Amino acid sequence: MFIYVTLKIIKNPNEIISILLFGLISGLTMLLRGEFIIIFIFSIFYLLILKKINFKKISIIIISTTIVLSSYLIRNFLVFEKITITKSFGYNLWKGNNIDSKVEGSESLKAFQTGEIDKKIKEIPKNNLYDFHYDKIFLENSIKFIKENPTLFIERYIKKFLSFSFFNLNSEYPKYFHPLNIIPLIVISIIFILSIIFNYQKKSETYNYLILNLFLTISIFSVFFILPRYKLMIIPIQLILVNFFISFLLRLYRKKLKGM
Repeated sequence: MFIYVTLKIIKNPNEIISILLFGLISGLTMLLRGEFIIIFIFSIFYLLILKKINFKKISIIIISTTIVLSSYLIRNFLVFEKITITKSFGYNLWKGNNIDSKVEGSESLKAFQTGEIDKKIKEIPKNNLYDFHYDKIFLENSIKFIKENPTLFIERYIKKFLSFSFFNLNSEYPKYFHPLNIIPLIVISIIFILSIIFNYQKKSETYNYLILNLFLTISIFSVFFILPRYKLMIIPIQLILVNFFISFLLRLYRKKLKGM
């Protein structure tokens, strides 16, 4: 829905309904995935740079987004005395960047024992800030691990980036290689690559937004870890780009028929 509304604004920036929907859907998506805040900010800047929306429309988007988020933000402030949407950043970073991590992350006993994480968790005071102290332990350990192993971090990042973009050859997820799952992924991946190589549309604002959104989404999640279901976040964009290529082939075919 977010992609759909954004593309509608790119096509017609004067449609107020789309502007309102953009804010409402953005708020709901931020509640679903905290990482989406970065996608939201990028999309706002993209629309601004293209001069598609003015300050008034930006204000409408921000206000409508804030209204959706407000009840959750107020609740978190009252309970935790902090204005926050998510409190699992550190854990997610650690799961994808610890001694045992692979593309799909790791929560092994060895990972919990490294840096005495399991002992530190037992020492956390049982109060309303427990979750924040819990997450902070994982954040500190993951940052320490990345600093001490920069080459390994980059190597894993590239593997996660490629696995997320296409498919994971070393997946340990149950039934990942079932034909009904892996065959569609392979087909989409192949046609997607062909689309980028042979049908890149440099002057298309829509095409450029989709490519940048896709690249940013993959880049963000590759910092953490990749689960098979995360693919659902980029498949809609890939399918749109694939359709660009299919349309291109159909036009070539029609021209060929007319020339015969």
